[in-house]
Amino acid sequence: GLCFIVMAWTIAVCAFFAARFLKERSHYKFCFFVAILDCLWVPIGTVLGVFSIITLTRDSVKALFAETMPPGQ
Repeated sequence: GLCFIVMAWTIAVCAFFAARFLKERSHYKFCFFVAILDCLWVPIGTVLGVFSIITLTRDSVKALFAETMPPGQ
């Protein structure tokens, strides 16, 4: 039970940071990874994760993330 609680809190903290990074349009790979992790939490996490993945794979969204990245990265 303790492992499940620790895993749930870890994913919750990651989701919080992913939300902040989405707002700032930074850390694309981290946001995508958290969207995949969200799919583990049925049913709400699965819906949010799938729609996040669909949105993050759009070329227009990738361009928005690329605009905020410093040159050379």
